[in-house]
Amino acid sequence: MVEGTRVGYKVSREEYEAKYAGRRYEYVDGYAVPMGPEIEQNGEIIVSPTKSQHGVLALRIGALVLNFVLEHNLGMAFGAETGFVMDAEGNIRAADVAFVSKARSAQVPPNGWIPFPPDLAVEIISDSERAGAIRDKAQ
Repeated sequence: MVEGTRVGYKVSREEYEAKYAGRRYEYVDGYAVPMGPEIEQNGEIIVSPTKSQHGVLALRIGALVLNFVLEHNLGMAFGAETGFVMDAEGNIRAADVAFVSKARSAQVPPNGWIPFPPDLAVEIISDSERAGAIRDKAQ
């Protein structure tokens, strides 16, 4: 349990990268935190996919942001689940839509997590998310 608002599994950054990376988990304060409800499927614990309304909103907002960024040559836009290293502690968060300015685009590696927070992040709130977790992520 993480500070009463997030449920997760205490792991090292190396354990997170080996076991949880690419599986809809963020890395927050040393915990692998699921990005939605965990469910058991065929004997394995997975994070439930988002529901239809969430997907529709994420795509619509993402399309608007991407078109604006491309039209004005502003930098790079990113879709859901792109990992950003948020701080010196190595916390990794993902937004539904994110933007990085042209000035910082050269620092974005072709593979791997982006080593800094985005300039803009859009998070669509799901019914399953708790208020405390939303506040933590916004910070």
